[in-house]
Amino acid sequence: MIDEVDVFGEGNVRPNFVGGVEMAKPYGFETVAEAVKSTSDGVDFMMSHGIIPRFNQWRREPGSNLGSQWNQPPIPLEYYLQLMGNYYNTWKKYNLLMPRRECVHPERRIGSGHGTYDDILLLNELPDYEAAWDRGYNEGLKGCVTTQ
Repeated sequence: MIDEVDVFGEGNVRPNFVGGVEMAKPYGFETVAEAVKSTSDGVDFMMSHGIIPRFNQWRREPGSNLGSQWNQPPIPLEYYLQLMGNYYNTWKKYNLLMPRRECVHPERRIGSGHGTYDDILLLNELPDYEAAWDRGYNEGLKGCVTTQ
């Protein structure tokens, strides 16, 4: 992935991290502190090379190996709060740009009531992200690829 930054540019390499699975039984970390440190170390490594990972929340799928063979307690909210705080602080530490978004579709809107993606922490730094969303919503594809 590090080599991809040379091709695509800083901030344009966006691997997906599944947050919470590092606490899964039987091999996961026992404490929130251990899990947060491990994942935050990975985020720091990636961001130090211009890679901005994104997160999805781990879902305990009933038919999966981890979900069907092991009793998986819910991942504590404290894990996600600490991890996202570290994520934001690391992004600021390396002074990374806002990750590019090729289009801002209505179904991808994030913000108040729509904070389902990790990018909300970063989008709050932009003064006009809601205006870009509105342009995409009102103008369709044209609004996504043009600026005013």
